[in-house]
Amino acid sequence: MKRGRAAGLPYLLAGALGLFAGWVDFHSQEVQPCVLCLLVGGVAMGLAYPKRAWRWGVVLGVSIPVAWITGLALGGTPAFMPRPNLAATLLALIPALMAVYIGAGLRVLFPPPPDA
Repeated sequence: MKRGRAAGLPYLLAGALGLFAGWVDFHSQEVQPCVLCLLVGGVAMGLAYPKRAWRWGVVLGVSIPVAWITGLALGGTPAFMPRPNLAATLLALIPALMAVYIGAGLRVLFPPPPDA
């Protein structure tokens, strides 16, 4: 892994994608739009950074509860409350981890062309 400023870029990207998915989840009544955001973002992260893909999946998945806690702390009104409680938002780890490993697998199956 690269050292320096570029080393934190995947974490920043995964966090931003996850927080966007959390914002979508906070403002919609269904989970499908949030899951779609996680799938697209996760596959993109897995394709771009296939090594240690589990890290990007964890950051994506944990960003959903972080977005909910932040939204509620700032006085936001969600479209619905997760049942049975806010811990249910941790289920976002499942599609997030699946998506990054799909992306990483695609990168292995279809590697980038060698430099000419």
